[in-house]
Amino acid sequence: RGAPTRVCQFSRSWSGSPPVCVMVEINTDVNTAAALLDQFYEKRRLLIVSTPDNADQYYKLQNIMLQRAGCGLDLRQVTVIELLGLPPREVGRIKDRRLNSEAIEQLRQALR
Repeated sequence: RGAPTRVCQFSRSWSGSPPVCVMVEINTDVNTAAALLDQFYEKRRLLIVSTPDNADQYYKLQNIMLQRAGCGLDLRQVTVIELLGLPPREVGRIKDRRLNSEAIEQLRQALR
């Protein structure tokens, strides 16, 4: 929150108030993909990572890169949604928060 731009004044001070970082509250306890995705509309970017198997070497490599880039992704307002495994043992998550199985299936259908 705060002014999107600030100008350096002749008095060597900045105009406006400094921006404040506010964590976005994401409700993962929703039953549809639409309800989940609506929370991000015009607020944050999404990166959806989907794999049928956590042991996949490409998923592991991508996961390592995403963990290293975590701070940069937050600064750029990017949220990562992970869809792991296959039904009935599939898991969907945003950071450490799990997604509803119905929302996971709808997200997968939308990505096909």
